[in-house]
Amino acid sequence: MTNRQLVVVQGSSRAWGGGADVGMSVVEGEPVIAVTLRRVADAFPDADLCLVAPAFDAGGEMDAVLRRALGGRPGRAVYAFDDSPLDRLLAAASHLPDEAHLLRFDGPHFCCDVDAGRAMLEQARVDDLDCVKFPDDFPSTYQCEVYRIGALRKAASALVGELLPFRIHPKFFFASRKELFRTAYHQPKPYPPSRFEADRAFSKRMYHVDQIEITPSRIWTGDQLSFHYELASQRVKPTDVLLDIACGDGFGLTYLAGRVARVVGADIDEAKIEIARTKNVDFPNVTCEVGDVTALDMPDNTFDMVTSFETLEHVDGDAFFRELMRVLKPGGRLMLSTPQNSTGDIPVTPFHVHEYSLEQLLALCERYGSVIEVLGIKAGRIVIPGDPRGANSVVVCQRVS
Repeated sequence: MTNRQLVVVQGSSRAWGGGADVGMSVVEGEPVIAVTLRRVADAFPDADLCLVAPAFDAGGEMDAVLRRALGGRPGRAVYAFDDSPLDRLLAAASHLPDEAHLLRFDGPHFCCDVDAGRAMLEQARVDDLDCVKFPDDFPSTYQCEVYRIGALRKAASALVGELLPFRIHPKFFFASRKELFRTAYHQPKPYPPSRFEADRAFSKRMYHVDQIEITPSRIWTGDQLSFHYELASQRVKPTDVLLDIACGDGFGLTYLAGRVARVVGADIDEAKIEIARTKNVDFPNVTCEVGDVTALDMPDNTFDMVTSFETLEHVDGDAFFRELMRVLKPGGRLMLSTPQNSTGDIPVTPFHVHEYSLEQLLALCERYGSVIEVLGIKAGRIVIPGDPRGANSVVVCQRVS
């Protein structure tokens, strides 16, 4: 095998929550990951292009996806390590020396910035860097990253125990360990609104469901929705009467039922509420009802705490806060999560009305309550203490009167 520039596209048939991965959504007769592969192959025609996927995808659809995407051009696939993208990267790069670099793209990111990828490779070479990455709060759909192979090997030996989530997203380990790794951020040139609009239009054909599915096949180290509820469970009180708004099929209600006095789950989707009722039939302190987060049929001053994860971006922000502060008791707490996006005026995800920068979100929260905690989830379940930047914002705010 030659030492040509290694360019990796990572994909999977399953998302971290266990449901179907969005990269396998079919648009105009082919999976989205095939669109990404073709885009990357066109941009790097002389590279060693490698599709890297979990071991459970071996012998499945991925090989056919690779063949269709490349149309006879060279390319290979590596299937390994169900729960560790870091180890998959090392398997793909096993023939390369420590000083070599690889460029990584994510399979569902059909609009990935290949021009940035070229610039980042050059930056890594010229400045002798272990990692080059995008800013943490830049839309993930455009991102890619560069790694030095030797640095990945060094990280692999360290990422055990409580550090396992970094094996999903090693770039954040590199960036947080400045004493060990030379990491730099690439700031892309501003994109014109037309680019966001075109990518949003493609996404409308790509996304077929607007809720994350949690199944028994989930891999906890990368499952962000479960992490939201774990964070909530650390902040509730046994005496709380809690509303989980936009509860979906009730996964979170089951998680919280044993930790609070009473849980009410509400969602605008009646079919989801029926599933939630069935899932929680053995919990007498759980009730489920159909409800719109911006117009709840609930009395004022009812709840000690409200949780609402991945909801704000779907609705009018002021209506969201007015209604949830109304049903909270004075002094009650609202815990929310929403994508953190420094360019969120035109979200690529078609179900989203608006995505907020950290500054925009905090200003909105403070119009209606007092912000008492801010977390920035980098990706999956990675939080760096004291650093609120990330792909996902988690905020706890309190009703003050």
